[in-house]
Amino acid sequence: MVAPPTAENNNELGIRWPDGLAPALYCWVLGPDGEVLGAQPGQVVVGPPHIDANGVPRGVIGGPSPMEPTVRELVEQPDEGGVLEVFNPGSEPFEAVLVEAGAPTPQELADLNQRIAAQIPGFVPLQPPSSLCIKGFNVRHFWSIDRRLVYDTWTHHWTGSLRNHFWMRTWGSRVWLSKAAISTFHSAHHHHAFGQPPAWHSYDRTHVRFFRVCYRIVRNGPNRFRWQLDQLHIVVPVNAEDPEAGLMLLTTSTNENLLPPPEILTGEKPDDQLPSDADGMFVENLPVPDRVDILAGGARVGDL
Repeated sequence: MVAPPTAENNNELGIRWPDGLAPALYCWVLGPDGEVLGAQPGQVVVGPPHIDANGVPRGVIGGPSPMEPTVRELVEQPDEGGVLEVFNPGSEPFEAVLVEAGAPTPQELADLNQRIAAQIPGFVPLQPPSSLCIKGFNVRHFWSIDRRLVYDTWTHHWTGSLRNHFWMRTWGSRVWLSKAAISTFHSAHHHHAFGQPPAWHSYDRTHVRFFRVCYRIVRNGPNRFRWQLDQLHIVVPVNAEDPEAGLMLLTTSTNENLLPPPEILTGEKPDDQLPSDADGMFVENLPVPDRVDILAGGARVGDL
């Protein structure tokens, strides 16, 4: 569920996840060429891996490993220096908000209704205050841990802001965002590979090799909306200071068949699989049957 819109500029609409339906992310370890680490040439990897009696994952090292949700937070210690990891029971493993833009003027709304009515037979004109204009999508925090044989990654903190701007023109829309839509990005990871000392790495927008988000938002009554995350993919190098290092993919997908091609994941080729605009956004109007899916299932996370 999305908090009721206010039509106020820069107002943040909190997203409340139904019990048991918060985002489930997986970590893949890729080679510098974007192929799954440890897989045979041409081998298709489907996860997550099985866990043996000792708690050790079996299968391909680079295969999808469930990210264990945490509610930990990094707290600066100005007096003592450094950063302290603390348990924060008031936090969610994944916190996200939609950012509103100001309400359209009466003339802007009238012009919009006129344009849409000429294209969609039977269109019901949008009326204030039920119209919603989305300005952006922000991930406030994301904490998680990836533990696997040989490789141990602690993804402590990720924040980001995506820019997009559209009005709800029908009862629902699907929005695709690519790397070009990122306005701010920060992530702090603690990596520990077998036989090597632990290392801290901080990432910004320049380190992101590939990025894609797909979400849906539908009208669920007067001035009420539901939001659903369908896909999320982020690729950054394991070592932010080494451009030749392997890659780490955080994603909602557990099936290699559903991932973009390796050359797109590595950033070698542009993400041209979507007809996105210069701001990295592509908006689809949802067909009516899709309404049943999102309203019945709630805000699930999975593969399209």
